[in-house]
Amino acid sequence: MISVQAATNGDIAEIAAIEAAVAETPWSAAQFSEELGLPHARLLAARDGGEIVGFLDIHIASGDAHINELGVTPSRQNEGIGWALMSYALALAKNEGCTVVSLEVRESNHAAIRLYEKAGFAAVGKRKRFYTCPDEDGLIMLKEL
Repeated sequence: MISVQAATNGDIAEIAAIEAAVAETPWSAAQFSEELGLPHARLLAARDGGEIVGFLDIHIASGDAHINELGVTPSRQNEGIGWALMSYALALAKNEGCTVVSLEVRESNHAAIRLYEKAGFAAVGKRKRFYTCPDEDGLIMLKEL
């Protein structure tokens, strides 16, 4: 059974390992540790038993929320873990008074785009060459709460 909760310092190594496995330009463990210290950041961990199988980083401020990172252990993808993280994050943003949630996603990341569309996000624009390694445009997606 998947559970989602706030991440702790003890979770950072596992979260960074997932990030390294799924991201083309991964955040470091130090960057995730910094997120825990930011008052507007919420780093979430998805667990199956005692094992972290996914994470989501969201910033919440002034009625808006922005999803920065979402990652699921490669061998556990397509099991609903991303959906559980997204559902939790959207409920959290709504409970904290947000009216809109935004994110960027690589144009080639079709699996993530499907997840975001399923969650009610719509593409509203592009950020040219937003991503590196390789250079790629980022789709800007929004969801009103």
